[in-house]
Amino acid sequence: MTSLSYREFMEEVKKRLKNLSAEDLRSMILNWASEETPSGRQEFLYKLICLRQDNDVASDIETLIDEIEEFAQRVENGEYCDGMGVG
Repeated sequence: MTSLSYREFMEEVKKRLKNLSAEDLRSMILNWASEETPSGRQEFLYKLICLRQDNDVASDIETLIDEIEEFAQRVENGEYCDGMGVG
């Protein structure tokens, strides 16, 4: 199985969630909750709290992550290299 980058993963998640109704999402989360082990229940509840972030904050976080990934790609492409060894 191939490994997805964060960006690829998030794009796929967004694509899959795009057409789900609020009721579909509630049902999905309740189903996941019903399958949670006793030792994982507190962490599961914590994830639900995190989902309740202000939309602006969540959007800012996504924008920042995208900008960091774009910068990292530019670094990998050598955009910030001054011609190593060239004098």
